[in-house]
Amino acid sequence: MANEKFSDFTLKTDLADFDGLVGFDTGVRNLKISKENLGLHLPTRFILTAYSITPQGAGRSGMFWNGGVNSSGSGTSQDDGSLYVFQDFQITKIIQRWSGRNGVDIDPGETLAYELCTLDPQVPGPPASWAGASNSPTAGNTTLVDNFGNIFDLNDTDAGTWPYVIYTPLAPIACTADTMLTMVCTETGTAPQQNAEMMFWFDCQYT
Repeated sequence: MANEKFSDFTLKTDLADFDGLVGFDTGVRNLKISKENLGLHLPTRFILTAYSITPQGAGRSGMFWNGGVNSSGSGTSQDDGSLYVFQDFQITKIIQRWSGRNGVDIDPGETLAYELCTLDPQVPGPPASWAGASNSPTAGNTTLVDNFGNIFDLNDTDAGTWPYVIYTPLAPIACTADTMLTMVCTETGTAPQQNAEMMFWFDCQYT
């Protein structure tokens, strides 16, 4: 290594620019350690889950993210939830799976469609504030991905089946830090579905 002062080194703030750190002990041995062993790296890949556990109703209904319980209130669409994005990431693949013991229950003429949205903040950021923003998908949502090319749509021909669909977008879906994600199901029709165990798994990578 050339003789340089630390003050002459190039300042970097992105861990992706580093393979690790180098140094020496007692001035005898030159040593190096990876950023992974230092615990300085962020996982580059992770999985998110959106799901519903109560029957979908006519119109727009929300889904939970990564865990949760029924929201308070009456009615059949009480799975509304949102997911805060701490750091920019992208979605590279999505799997839809019906996880109920019985096949999906869809009446004649009923359809289900899905979209990924961002929750509109009460106060724009950064940092944004959602203190007064409802999780309800019927108000205050901006569509991020509309219907995914209709690949996840269901109708009465799917009744009694366990839908399983793998979707790889042509370009990764970008999710921006300091936003709230919502997963929304829109039902066309009036009869609430009696089974509601729909799951979506998102294969994600930090950017």
